[in-house]
Amino acid sequence: MLGLGTSGHQVIEGWHGVKFERGVRRMRETTEIVRTVLRRERLVYDGELLHLDMGLKLITHPIRDRIPIYLAHADAVRRRAGG
Repeated sequence: MLGLGTSGHQVIEGWHGVKFERGVRRMRETTEIVRTVLRRERLVYDGELLHLDMGLKLITHPIRDRIPIYLAHADAVRRRAGG
């Protein structure tokens, strides 16, 4: 099992140095990348936000090539909390 989330403004902009925007899109692309890596496919990805072109491939052998990935998004939580 893997949990992914969009994080927050301070971490994304302050630590990673990218604009904190389009969190759902970024999380979707990250999930696609993780799934590709776990299948041990050569990683070339050209998304709307993320671009990886080195063609790297995982050298270890995961026990499973698919695992449950649980997603969290702060904006969705705030919208639900707001009614």
